[in-house]
Amino acid sequence: MSSVTTNLKLEKSKSNESAAQVAARHDANLDAIDAAAAGGSNKYVQFNDGGVLGGNSAFQFDKATGILTLGGLKIVTGTGDPSGVVAAPVGSLFLRSDGGTSTTLYVKETGTTTSSGWVAK
Repeated sequence: MSSVTTNLKLEKSKSNESAAQVAARHDANLDAIDAAAAGGSNKYVQFNDGGVLGGNSAFQFDKATGILTLGGLKIVTGTGDPSGVVAAPVGSLFLRSDGGTSTTLYVKETGTTTSSGWVAK
């Protein structure tokens, strides 16, 4: 039995509400949680920050591009060689889904924010 089911049964036993009424009230409470409770700005990954929902500019995810940014470095996934295609700062990673031996992981070693400088590992 899940903790939610257990909690609903315990709460039901303490009131005159039906289990369905208790569940509906809990659903309404969950629906009340919205973007206003999110920590930080758009694209910030949410995390538990001392018991409150937090976000930080050094930890972002761009849903449109699928790029995760950590402290300014990028972790990018895709197909093909990223050289000449993916611009990122030195230290970034490219995870190639169609790669083979020594062509699955690329590390950006040179070329500040250009698309050159990727080295297969």
